[in-house]
Amino acid sequence: MLQMKTDLLRVNRLEKTADAWTLANAVTGSWVSLSGAGIIQPAAVGDFAVPIFTESNRDGTAGFTGDVSVTGGVTVLLGKMEAITDQFTGTPAIGDKLYVLTTGKLANATGASLDAAGEAAANVVAICTKAAADMEWFGSTISVIEYVTV
Repeated sequence: MLQMKTDLLRVNRLEKTADAWTLANAVTGSWVSLSGAGIIQPAAVGDFAVPIFTESNRDGTAGFTGDVSVTGGVTVLLGKMEAITDQFTGTPAIGDKLYVLTTGKLANATGASLDAAGEAAANVVAICTKAAADMEWFGSTISVIEYVTV
C-alpha cells in the first residue's frame, strides 16, 4: 500500500519492465531498484531504490493487476515525496533513517545496519515522520508509517 501525501505533479513517474521476482512478490509501495539494463528488480543493500506506484492485487496478495501481466512493466516514483505505507518491518520511530531490505520493505537503520560511525551502512532512502499506527484500508486494519524521501 502506498498513499501519496505529495502531489503527483511534484514527482517523476517512470515505467520500466519488471523482473519475474518483482512481478510475483512485490506490491504497491514495495521498494525496488533499476538494473544496469534498466529493468526493475529487488533492491540489494546499498542500491538506490524507489517505491512502486502500480496498483497491486486488490485482495492483498503479492502481484499486480491484469494489465501488468500483459505489459510486464511497473511504474515507480522518483523524487522528493511524502507518503504513507504498510511496506515496512520493525518499529521505525519518528526521525529514524529508513533503508530498503531485499524484500522491498523499509526498515529503520539501527543496530547491525549501522557502521562504526553510527551512519546507515545501507543506502538511506527516507526518514520516518510518523511511527506505526493502525489505519483502515479497503475494509481491513493495517499498520502504516509515514515517511519523506531523502
